[in-house]
Amino acid sequence: VIEEDKQCFTDYWKSFVEKAKSGEVRHNGNRYTEGTIKGYSKCLNSLLEYQKKKKLTLSFDDINMDFYTDYTLYLEERLIKNSIGEHYKKIKHIMKAARLEGLHSNMQYENFTATEEEVDNVYLTEEELTKIAELELTDTRLDKYRDVFLIGCYTGLRVSDLLKIRKKHFYEAEGVQMLKIKTQKTKKDVYIPFLWDDLKVRLEKYDYNLPKMSEQHLRKECREVARLAGINTPVLINSGRLKRSTPYEKWETISIHTCRRTACTNMFKKGIPPKQIMMISGHTKEASF
Repeated sequence: VIEEDKQCFTDYWKSFVEKAKSGEVRHNGNRYTEGTIKGYSKCLNSLLEYQKKKKLTLSFDDINMDFYTDYTLYLEERLIKNSIGEHYKKIKHIMKAARLEGLHSNMQYENFTATEEEVDNVYLTEEELTKIAELELTDTRLDKYRDVFLIGCYTGLRVSDLLKIRKKHFYEAEGVQMLKIKTQKTKKDVYIPFLWDDLKVRLEKYDYNLPKMSEQHLRKECREVARLAGINTPVLINSGRLKRSTPYEKWETISIHTCRRTACTNMFKKGIPPKQIMMISGHTKEASF
């Protein structure tokens, strides 16, 4: 039973999300990104559904090892391991924020483990990129999505940064064309050289101002373009959301993250040292790279 004057866990979480949106609460002095806030909202919705199913209202003191065991079982029916791990990272962050505000003294959340597993992610070879680039498309809508997808595969930018590319982000240094952009996630500048001739071709079509589009539509249409280009090598996925015992055709496994993985892998195959690739891609941790 929660005392009337005691704020419940999910109410505090709702308040935290609203304050993050307004910039009232920040992380290490920086505003929370739109994508991060979206992740916290998604996790909150899961907790609200859990409360409804269990017919309870979670207090801060309820976030203990019994909760961890039961909520993990609940999530395992709905999510993959990595997504469950992300949930617990966010729960721990919210509990710590509330504790620092003096709203509770419960420390059991520190024992929650955010489990992870390696996920099979595909990348596109230079030959496959060429097939996509040379695909004849009469549909101007698909052509637009194809161009942005390829630009992502050449630059390795996260989609949040890819979709905001404008002419102001380009310059030339010692005869080499460069893209300079402050990444949304790390708030740091990355400097990306033009390593593929086709990158310039795609950008010039739009006078270096990428067309506006939603992440959701880009995700859907990049698969369709890859299907039409015949990117159908059999791919067996052993982990993650796509895990199954029979192979996929490669185009079915493509996501927006394929762009980033493609760029980094092909740079590595060109002989560019990992440390230099990390500077281009904006990876801050070698383990995640």
